[in-house]
Amino acid sequence: MSGLDRFVIWTNLAGCLFAVVANIAAAHVGFLVNRALSATIAVVAATYAIGYALLLSGAIEIAKWSAFYRGVSVVVWPLVWAGPALMSMSAWRHTKKEIHAAMEAQGARSDLRG
Repeated sequence: MSGLDRFVIWTNLAGCLFAVVANIAAAHVGFLVNRALSATIAVVAATYAIGYALLLSGAIEIAKWSAFYRGVSVVVWPLVWAGPALMSMSAWRHTKKEIHAAMEAQGARSDLRG
């Protein structure tokens, strides 16, 4: 493994650990993103962190690691990359609906877009 490979793996490991901490925090106090989704993302990030640590330790070959994580990525794309955006849009639609209802109850005109 080259020095550049090690640098990239260490950087990915650091990013995974940051994602674990951020998503555990979001699972406890998150607002727009579903808390269960944040907890699940933390688990996925931890899985990747373990994989990167195994690569750095030499316990697993890059080809085997890649073959395993290609399967994991099938879950990661919709969950990690699209899930928070979908949850945010759903929360916006719900909030907008509630605001419209409150404004109509007060006799005000509502012109929220989005």
